Amino acid sequence: MLYTNPMIGGKRPHGFTIVEVVIVLGVTSALFISTVLVVNGRQATADFDQAIGVVQSRIQQVMDDVTNGFYPLGNSFTCTAPASGEPNLSGPSMNGQGQNSGCVFLGKIMQFDVLSKPQTIYTYSLVGRQCTDGQAIGNGSATCDTPKTLADAYPVGLLPSANPLGSKEDSTETTQIGAQLEVVNMYYNNNPAQKTRSVAFITNPSSLSSATNGITAGTESAQLYVDKAVTTQQSQQTYNGNLDCTSISCPNYQQVSNVNICLSDGSPNRSALIDIGDHGRQLAVNLSIKGTAGCS
Repeated sequence: MLYTNPMIGGKRPHGFTIVEVVIVLGVTSALFISTVLVVNGRQATADFDQAIGVVQSRIQQVMDDVTNGFYPLGNSFTCTAPASGEPNLSGPSMNGQGQNSGCVFLGKIMQFDVLSKPQTIYTYSLVGRQCTDGQAIGNGSATCDTPKTLADAYPVGLLPSANPLGSKEDSTETTQIGAQLEVVNMYYNNNPAQKTRSVAFITNPSSLSSATNGITAGTESAQLYVDKAVTTQQSQQTYNGNLDCTSISCPNYQQVSNVNICLSDGSPNRSALIDIGDHGRQLAVNLSIKGTAGCS
């Protein structure tokens, strides 16, 4: 009988068995997948942090713009105030920082969670009457009766579309936030049931009043408002009267103590809560990172 000796020179043949190769490939694949998941997770977290920073910075910038009386349109329009009613907007010409002939820059309103564009923040400017008696400081008049309330100032939103009283200029500013970040909830006065999709920073006309200088933006901190007409996801705002006031009241504006914005990128274990409010001090924007998807 013939026997075959597997030993050659007293040694086993070189190489690995199929089982050994399969084990090595399995371990290597597992390590590779784990590494990819860790790297992707860290990148997603970095993208989330960056996008949240963009939102926080944009809100702070809008607050600063209102405090400093910054007009986004430069010399692109003229604002005049008739003897009564809301200001008229037309043609180019500007007379100074934060004011025009009979008009004054009052503030800005930010719209979040826009329909079909949830990752875009839209910001619009508001202008109002400098005087309530049809005069204009610096335009042949040294004094005037200045607005005492927001309704007295007749705020008008500089939005796209047509103003029934004349040409409506478009002051729309857009901010892209990225990282698939979207608004999960937005509410005011610490009450999740009081929903909104907008926040406004408006200078108080009465605090800027002066018998000799009228009202000039950029000399007072902003106050916090919401537009009560925007409570759910809506299309980009166009002129529809929502941002305007009557001589009696401003039905859609409500001054509030704080606004909360909960943002998420769809991850089940992270979200961000932005709190805008004075909390007994000057308006500030505070950020809290949460370990859940709903800012709880």
